[in-house]
Amino acid sequence: MKNFFSKLGAYLSAVGEEAKKVSWPDRRELLDSSVVVIVFIVILSVTTLVYDTGIRKFIDVTVPSSSGQAQQQVQQ
Repeated sequence: MKNFFSKLGAYLSAVGEEAKKVSWPDRRELLDSSVVVIVFIVILSVTTLVYDTGIRKFIDVTVPSSSGQAQQQVQQ
């Protein structure tokens, strides 16, 4: 068990050393990246909405609904 904790301590120490070597973005880079991600998400959401709406309307036109058939039978 002592071996486990010594290995864990060495691992966490190495992780800390590597984290110091990382080139972290400054505030401006972080803001720019966040804006790009948010704009991409909005574009993807709108694209998905347009395709979903188009497919739904296409299915409504091409596939008769069961309620429509029931209404036709009642009218006849």
